[in-house]
Amino acid sequence: MGVMPFYLATEDPISQALAIQVVEQTGAGPFVFEALKTSGFGHLKKNLPALLRLAAHCPVFLLTDLDQKPCAPFLMQQWLGENPLPERFLFRVAVREVESWLLADRKGMADFMGAPLEQIPANPDFLADPKETVLKIARRYASRAVRRDIVPAKGVRAKVGVGYNQRLMAFVKESWCLERAVLHSESLGRAHHRLRVILQNLEG
Repeated sequence: MGVMPFYLATEDPISQALAIQVVEQTGAGPFVFEALKTSGFGHLKKNLPALLRLAAHCPVFLLTDLDQKPCAPFLMQQWLGENPLPERFLFRVAVREVESWLLADRKGMADFMGAPLEQIPANPDFLADPKETVLKIARRYASRAVRRDIVPAKGVRAKVGVGYNQRLMAFVKESWCLERAVLHSESLGRAHHRLRVILQNLEG
């Protein structure tokens, strides 16, 4: 099989980097990725009709956060209405934020933060605020350089540090392991299973 095109639609740069790793660590590839501009969930929802049409030509991976919605099926129903999902369309919802999928690789996150393994939550899908959990771990255990990038400076109103995206994207690209992460995140495990089915059908 030649190079397989794959279209990504995500809320932010960390989600995009993670979506790439999920695809690359699931399928044989090689893949060439194209992506919708990362501009939040509203931009994703607005472009959903075009993305559904695009799935007739290449696989599409749409990844969004559950945030405070009650459950993933509710969010998907809100977005899709009566529109069926095309066979090549992977619509996945990280519970509650994509940071839960980062935390699901407990060993990788512990090594990255310099934290004891037992300080990384075993069931990150159940966290009310996964991003805040990442920040708390960084405050307590990370090296000064990592902490300075990830945690907002005192007196700053920003929720995260100026290097938050860059540091976590580097972690995703260099260290994050899908095989370990699916053991601790049910929502990621479902995404992995569905993606395997899509890729197998394409290869067949």
